[in-house]
Amino acid sequence: MPLWGNTDATESKPKYLTTADKAKAVFVSREEALLTTNKSKGILGAGWWLVDEYKGSNGESRYKSELLIAMSVANATSGDAADDTIVADTEVSITISVQPANQTTSSGGATFGVTATSSTGSPTYQWQKRASATARWANVASATNATLALTGQVSADSASQYRVVVSSTTGAVKVNSDAATLTFGT
Repeated sequence: MPLWGNTDATESKPKYLTTADKAKAVFVSREEALLTTNKSKGILGAGWWLVDEYKGSNGESRYKSELLIAMSVANATSGDAADDTIVADTEVSITISVQPANQTTSSGGATFGVTATSSTGSPTYQWQKRASATARWANVASATNATLALTGQVSADSASQYRVVVSSTTGAVKVNSDAATLTFGT
C-alpha cells in the first residue's frame, strides 16, 4: 500500500530517517494537532513530525519541530499511543502548588521537595543543579521523584541551586519549579 493511503502510524513512519531521528519522530493526528499543548511545541498540523527538545539559555525546555510528512488521519490510529509522552492526546497542564524551599545544612544532608499535579496522566520529575548563578542547569543523575535527598554535601556546594522540571506521562509542556538554594552552615 502506498504511504499516502496507509493510516497505520507505525507502518507509515518515514523510512529515510536516521536511527537517532526515528526516536524523535512522532505521529500527530488531526485532533492532536488542534491542541494548544502541542501547538506550544511547534506542532501545527497532522502527520509525521520530528520533535527535538533542547534547553534554552536559562535552562527552560524548548522545542524545534519539523513537519516530515503531512497526513490527515483521525485519532485512535494504530501506533499513535507510542508517542503520548511527547504529543498530547488531550489538553494537558502542569501545576506546581508547593515550590522547593531553600535549605541550610551543616551535616551535608538536605532534602528539596515539590508538589505538582498534571491535569491528565501522572507528573514526571527531573531534578537539576546549578553550581553558581552563572552556570547552566544540569540534570542530577537518577533524581526523578518529587523529592531530592542530598547527602555528603560540603562547603564547596554552598550557594548551589536546585530545581525540578515537571512534565507528565501524557505529553505536557515541561514546567520548571522555582530555584532553591543550598547553604552550608555551622
